[in-house]
Amino acid sequence: MPLLKHFVCFVISLLLIPCSGYGEKKPDIPEALKPWKEWVLYGKEYYTCPRAYNASDEFFCVWPEILDLDFTASGGVFKQIVTVFSPSPVPLPGDRVLWPLSVLVDGNATPILSSNGTPSVYLETGSHTLSGKFGWNTLPSFFPVPEHTGLVSLRVNGTMQVSPAIDTENRLWISKKSLDENPPETKEMNSVNVSLYRLVDDGNPMVIETRMELSVSGDKRREKLNLFLPHPAAVVSLTSPLPLKLMEDGTLWVDVKSGTYAITISSVINAPVSELGPLKTLYGEELWAFKSRPDMRTTRIEGVQAIDPMQSNLPEAWKKYSSYRITDGSKI
Repeated sequence: MPLLKHFVCFVISLLLIPCSGYGEKKPDIPEALKPWKEWVLYGKEYYTCPRAYNASDEFFCVWPEILDLDFTASGGVFKQIVTVFSPSPVPLPGDRVLWPLSVLVDGNATPILSSNGTPSVYLETGSHTLSGKFGWNTLPSFFPVPEHTGLVSLRVNGTMQVSPAIDTENRLWISKKSLDENPPETKEMNSVNVSLYRLVDDGNPMVIETRMELSVSGDKRREKLNLFLPHPAAVVSLTSPLPLKLMEDGTLWVDVKSGTYAITISSVINAPVSELGPLKTLYGEELWAFKSRPDMRTTRIEGVQAIDPMQSNLPEAWKKYSSYRITDGSKI
């Protein structure tokens, strides 16, 4: 029986690995194995959640969207939509001192749990709308928010606050004192500069590795980026030092903070390829490297300008391949 369990676990685990590609249907579990699904995942339901790019044993089972806060001198309210990939405790804004007075999940009253002094609710898989209330006698100078909070909308006494600041201790500063200590003119403007590089590996199937380099300044926030892939490429893996979510239409929602980062997207084309394009360069001119496979076929690149890779900003490991400058509308 133990051997049977291990075999069934192995087969179903392979079928449950999340697919990060968009435009592709996730593989179905065979009918004969469906009755085993809950048994195999018992106690390990989090295995269906997205994993950290650099730690296969680190899972992200909750994806929070914008945290909407509205504060007055006597209290405040919050609202947030969260996506839960596996039944999980979901942290709420607040702490031991600023504890929520009431919380609704999808409009229904829900018990508030305590996790190491942090308020939370336990949610099932799916998308949920959280809302709640806080009470105080004096508007606090800062307000605790959950660790993975990305974008915050803050109103104080009916006035929208521009670029509310969250410090390294996950404290949202809301008092006039915090604004005096961090005047707007000393803060960096929110901006993201994107550079794109691609490596085309002419194997079977063809693999396209896209390297998206980000230079971020300003506040911690959530940014919307767009990913273009040549048709009919499909994403098979993502590597990112920042939390991100890839949507079906190729939109990337990324939780950014000041610094430089590289996101790597691997995609494949499971069809014969004789041309690529017309190509869209959403962030300006791109540099591509081409890794030929002469043992499989002979190729000649036409339609784009060749460059000297050693004089380019391509990743060092790609500079040994023929390289090209790609502009909007190019066809290879």
